[in-house]
Amino acid sequence: MLDRLHCIERQEYDLADAIARRGVRGYAEFDFSVFKKEILEYVESVRCGEFAYKYSASRKQPVLYASIYAVMLEGLLGVLDKRSPEELRHWADYLNSFQNPDDGLYYDPALAGDAYEHLGIWNEGWGKHHLMGHIIIAFARLGHRPKYPLRYLEKYYDRDYLMEWMDSFDFSGDVWTASNYFMNLFTVLEYSRDYLDDPCAGVAIDTMLKWLKDKQNPETGMWHATPMSELDHLGKLKVVRAAYHYFPLFEYEGVEIPYADKIVENILPLQNGWGGWAVEHGNSGACEDIDAVEPLIRCASASPDKADEIRSALIRSIIWQLACRNADGGFSFYLRAQQEYGGHPLTTSLRDESSMFATWFRTLCLAYEMEYLKMPNGFCLGKYPGYEISL
Repeated sequence: MLDRLHCIERQEYDLADAIARRGVRGYAEFDFSVFKKEILEYVESVRCGEFAYKYSASRKQPVLYASIYAVMLEGLLGVLDKRSPEELRHWADYLNSFQNPDDGLYYDPALAGDAYEHLGIWNEGWGKHHLMGHIIIAFARLGHRPKYPLRYLEKYYDRDYLMEWMDSFDFSGDVWTASNYFMNLFTVLEYSRDYLDDPCAGVAIDTMLKWLKDKQNPETGMWHATPMSELDHLGKLKVVRAAYHYFPLFEYEGVEIPYADKIVENILPLQNGWGGWAVEHGNSGACEDIDAVEPLIRCASASPDKADEIRSALIRSIIWQLACRNADGGFSFYLRAQQEYGGHPLTTSLRDESSMFATWFRTLCLAYEMEYLKMPNGFCLGKYPGYEISL
């Protein structure tokens, strides 16, 4: 409504007010024990069954995504391991009740539809393959495994098929979509190799990692065909958001990220005045922020001359993220704005309403930032394929 009324000043006031009241104050008075308590209270507020959770308080029924985020938040905050072995097993059994024995994928009837099958504008940014990259961390945290084999991976064990699949990606177009496809497969292959003792997955990983290194742009350390000099601010941000999906693959494999100094050099100038990674005066979401922060931290050691600049950028990022906290104790994806995750009504959060996805992702981003800055905290970062890899 504010956009349609061209109320730009009012929108900017909302953001500035939240940064001052929540962000700056939250940073200055940060207390991990209080933060942890409030996050866990938020998680409990959306629980509607023993292991069932709603995406946000206003939704009418639970979804599998939310239960997965609850596992990862409890793990990150150091409380999951306080649960009994029976509770951990029952939670894993609950997750496995959604698994299809034919392909090994997880299907939530509440989310069934074209978007969940990756048909539509979200592609693999939400849906059955995207969910796999999250649920593998939940299983690793719980100490249990999928009930059935991950048979949908088997076609990628054919090298010719795998190469044809990868060569279909176009780095001159929508690089974010291509990166989602790649990460969603690669991380589950890593899980299958390391947790399910699947040697074929390891062979596929070697092929994919070599292909990825060959496609990396040496001018920026990212994956794009259009030169950065020809892209506007938003275009550059899209390149960073895509590259984020590749960097953790190197990190988990223990492979040094090539052109790390170029990565830092290209990410730093893209932070806006609010402290997020969006166009100037823009409202950056949880994904946009961690997409820039995580590689900036990983590659910081390659640019010692920029240490002060990186530190300043991360402090401003923390303030921005804490501004995105709500009265309910959790986080919004976008500050003072609604989010429709996957375009689905059951994974939607309203203005000033937290969501399980945003709460997990912003908490994870804060954990990385505070670890790097050596701020007192009690986060329990693990090392898992994909999204969570301790510094």
